Amino acid sequence: MNLVPNGNGIVNLKFHHNFIHNCNDMSMGMKANKKLINVSVTNNIFVNAQKAIALRGQSKQYVNLRITGNQGIKF
Repeated sequence: MNLVPNGNGIVNLKFHHNFIHNCNDMSMGMKANKKLINVSVTNNIFVNAQKAIALRGQSKQYVNLRITGNQGIKF
């Protein structure tokens, strides 16, 4: 599952209370000088994921980034 921005970045995203099954990871991909602004990833359950959350890329700027209360479960 990829969150890859268009334009200058990802702004005002809320990803809360989801059940994600059998994915490699949730990637927030960034390139160049793009930003993550007001992004909240909270209280999600990742089942049989290789990684839960991955921040990828270069030259990132994080403003008000919240990643809390997520769980990983492996069967």
